[in-house]
Amino acid sequence: MGLLDTQAAISAAVTPVVMISANAILISAISSKHQSMSDRLRSLTAEWRNSATSAARRDSVASQIRLFDERLRWVTWSHIILYTATACFIAMVIVIAASPGLEALSGASLGLLIVGVALMFVGILLELLDLAKARATVALEVKDAIR
Repeated sequence: MGLLDTQAAISAAVTPVVMISANAILISAISSKHQSMSDRLRSLTAEWRNSATSAARRDSVASQIRLFDERLRWVTWSHIILYTATACFIAMVIVIAASPGLEALSGASLGLLIVGVALMFVGILLELLDLAKARATVALEVKDAIR
């Protein structure tokens, strides 16, 4: 393996490193959202359990809890999928680094890139589904407040 092969491998490894960074940013944002959604869900369940909460408010809170539960499932799956995509990109770096010495691995990096990008796309779609449901959660709270 010559110097040019090594430099080509390092250059090729830059693409998945950028994708790893992009996924890390997405994962960080989703982690923050997951935490705040979990906190809001906990406060809603505490309110629902409080004996001073009116029946009408309990109905609204129960509807919000159902929406938050659904949203948290989507956010959790988005997390899992984005971590899996990151694993694909890390594996791609390893394959690219090893491919100059192992000719059999040279085609695997493209497959890992495609799978990683596809997973990243699915993770983003799940986040968009959550965003759509977020409006429904807010609408319930507003409806409850302006009754």
